Amino acid sequence: MKSKEQRHADVADALNKLYGLGFSTEMQGFMTFVQIVTDFVDKGVSASGDIAVEGTKRRIVYKLSLQNHIKSIIFLQHDANV
Repeated sequence: MKSKEQRHADVADALNKLYGLGFSTEMQGFMTFVQIVTDFVDKGVSASGDIAVEGTKRRIVYKLSLQNHIKSIIFLQHDANV
């Protein structure tokens, strides 16, 4: 099981990149994702799925794993319908 520090390290770069791309907690969908990431880091709640971020034509796809041998994954996927 990953420690809190390991969980934070898993998601910190991806979150910083998303903020750097102009994503903000004011965007519908992104705030939900930030809450999921916060629960993962602080409470050790694993999660996976995808969330549409309105107005960006993007979905955030994520798999947040508590297992040491499985790296958490976060990426943007194009979706013209968002």
